[in-house]
Amino acid sequence: MLIFAFAVLLSNCEEDEHDNLNGVNFTLFNEPGMQSGITLSNTNIVNYDEILGYDSTSHVFLLNDKAKERIINYSTSSFAVAVDGSVVYMASSIPGYSSVSCFECIRIEPFSTDNKYPVELGYPGGSGFTGIDDRNDERIIEVLKRDNKLINIK
Repeated sequence: MLIFAFAVLLSNCEEDEHDNLNGVNFTLFNEPGMQSGITLSNTNIVNYDEILGYDSTSHVFLLNDKAKERIINYSTSSFAVAVDGSVVYMASSIPGYSSVSCFECIRIEPFSTDNKYPVELGYPGGSGFTGIDDRNDERIIEVLKRDNKLINIK
């Protein structure tokens, strides 16, 4: 009986880790090695159930309060925006007061009063952006559309 209970506990842990990467997530990543690509950690800054909506026209995520608290804790971090555990694009949480500049990065402001988080190209401003704009990648849009999370934010 004890062995059965232990087996169930282990299977639930594995399932929870896998579920942690389902849907669209903002996920920390492990530093890539010389010959390996980006691998996701099992630590999400934003879980899929914390995404209340996404406006694909203005590129703004609406998040719940729990995600808001976590984003503040990870300000100045880089992370992957991933779908079902596959990296779609890399983003950085860069506060508006930062003096850094980045022309290839996709940026999310970590501080919000209304739980709206714009996803912006480059910092500061997008006029010199030189990277690839994957904010509306079809994988992200498909999952959000399926779950009625594509919204209009004014």
